[in-house]
Amino acid sequence: PVSFTWDEGKKGWTRTQKGSPHVDNDGVVIAPQHVLVQFTPYHDTGLVDLSKTPVPEAELVGSGDAWVFLDGKAVKAKWNKPDMVTVTSFVTADGGQPIALDPGQTWIALVPTGGNFTATTAAGQPLA
Repeated sequence: PVSFTWDEGKKGWTRTQKGSPHVDNDGVVIAPQHVLVQFTPYHDTGLVDLSKTPVPEAELVGSGDAWVFLDGKAVKAKWNKPDMVTVTSFVTADGGQPIALDPGQTWIALVPTGGNFTATTAAGQPLA
């Protein structure tokens, strides 16, 4: 399991995986300003890794649901990428307003459509 937690002091989202903080080569905790969770279909590439595990590939052209985490807040969103050369756009799910990201580090998590994803507020309430 992966989690991102807003760190007001760092002005970023700290990431943990299986309870361990994600750190860079110098041991500094990674805390990107923005986290984009993009739900996307995957397809089988026909390849396997050294452990004989299939290697899937995300389909990044298309559209789907998303969450955008920025400034300590979560925004339910939609993503759209009509072709390979156009930059992916993110808009609010409820009104289609573009979501602007300030310059800075952004982490993109590609979650399989229909995959297991849960998010909670700092108070422990599930995001809807």
